Amino acid sequence: MARKSRKNSVVSAETGSVFTLYDTAMYIRLSVDKKRGDSVENQRLILENYIATHPELRHVDTYIDNDVTGTTFERPEFSRMLADIENGKVKCVICKDLSRFGRNAIDAGYYIEKHFPLSGVRFIAVNDQFDSFDEKNRNGNIIVPLKNMINEAVGLDIGRKIRAQAHQDMKAGNFIGARAPYGYRKSPDNCHKLIVDEETAPIVQRIFELACKGMSITNIAKSLNEAGILTPSLYFQSKSKSPKNYRIGSGNWLTFTITRILTHEVYIGDMVQGKSKTVNRVQIPTAPSEWICVENTHEPIISREVFAIVGERLKKAAEKYHSYTKTPYTENIFKGLIFCGCCGKPLNKQRWVSGYHYHCISNERIASDFCTGLSIREDVVAEIVFTLLKKKAEVHLDGDFSLISGAKNVHNDKEVKAKISTLRQEIESSRKYLKSLYENLIKEVITQDEYFMMKSDYEAKITASLEEISSLEVIQKEHEVKVSQLSALSAFDGKSELNGELVRRLVDKISVYPDKKIDILLRFENVVCEVSGNG
Repeated sequence: MARKSRKNSVVSAETGSVFTLYDTAMYIRLSVDKKRGDSVENQRLILENYIATHPELRHVDTYIDNDVTGTTFERPEFSRMLADIENGKVKCVICKDLSRFGRNAIDAGYYIEKHFPLSGVRFIAVNDQFDSFDEKNRNGNIIVPLKNMINEAVGLDIGRKIRAQAHQDMKAGNFIGARAPYGYRKSPDNCHKLIVDEETAPIVQRIFELACKGMSITNIAKSLNEAGILTPSLYFQSKSKSPKNYRIGSGNWLTFTITRILTHEVYIGDMVQGKSKTVNRVQIPTAPSEWICVENTHEPIISREVFAIVGERLKKAAEKYHSYTKTPYTENIFKGLIFCGCCGKPLNKQRWVSGYHYHCISNERIASDFCTGLSIREDVVAEIVFTLLKKKAEVHLDGDFSLISGAKNVHNDKEVKAKISTLRQEIESSRKYLKSLYENLIKEVITQDEYFMMKSDYEAKITASLEEISSLEVIQKEHEVKVSQLSALSAFDGKSELNGELVRRLVDKISVYPDKKIDILLRFENVVCEVSGNG
């Protein structure tokens, strides 16, 4: 949607004076320490009361980053607010105080002192009595950077205290995770204490029992899927009181999930935590020597004897697997592109004695007779795709055909860029005229009727220019894609080999059927190519 100027001048019904109306965003951040005074509800109430007593502020949207540290500005809602500022939707940002805005002094200072002023955005921190449009807060006010530095120091100190407390809790055997492991739930009297979940504990016991009997992890997952047992993600979602629908995967039990349960010491009553740590905001695994282990912290679901038996079976299975002589791995050039035409699931690349095959594993992982279990050799698929692309290259590049014609008929890239640049200059000029109109209204050079009429004209020009820029940018993007595809297609000279990057640029989807019919959808055509293969 094209952006529109929302900054208006209105006349007070009581005094008859003219004032500027600012479309205002309420920004709320609740940090990981969750102080009572900084709750979302409390911050919202403070901001709503402030806006209610300032008629020049018109509330347009609320942006809430919940459970996010203030030491980083990589926050989902903050990023959305910046996008709305860029689109002209927001002309004022209001928050409870500078600490809610952020605890990184350099970045906070950049947004308050540089980014917002350059975007014509007013910034208000209510409890700090800071308003960027107030004369006393201009011309290098030292209070804001000083408070930002204090907030950053406080934020770092809070982070250290939280980590220290978490480390102490782990050493004491207290559970510090956000969600209890499958098979357990948090005690209603103590969130750091695990108690057995009567609904899911029998499922955990069943998994260990099957593993003790020698059933493979793949078959355990298959048996749970056939029995219709909810996966941990689906189970937790069914018990959640939150209305949000979180991503929960395929909805089927996976070998990874089964392995994680069979190797988790929590089920024998021991608390093992600290298996990962955060470095530069990235979660990385820690060495086993750094894990914090405390025995007998809660009621076990399975015995230590059963856990040891299963662990030994898993170890032997791993040793047997690694003892096989395997065909060297090769690049999976069709990863994410090749699917089973019957069940729609992605085909799995597997090493067989005869070489690599793409195989539908739905029957092995989900349920018996779920699909046909089709398979096809990788070299067969590669040959079919290569032959098809080579043929298309010969057709499209031999004369003025559809792809190359489409690339030639799109406006010259330099002309499009020049047109966009001209339109942006016209927009900036119209905005300057809008500003001067307001000044002329204040000086009574023009009447209110003249002001609103001319203002409407300039806003219409800005809107039209923005819409044209949007259209030109779409054309420009299509041109870039066509040129990229043309370049990739021209690489097929009969000697080139397929690789993952080339395939992803030209192929959208490959569907394989039991009769070895293959449907290939190319990115530069909206037509499915039907071919047949053997293997």
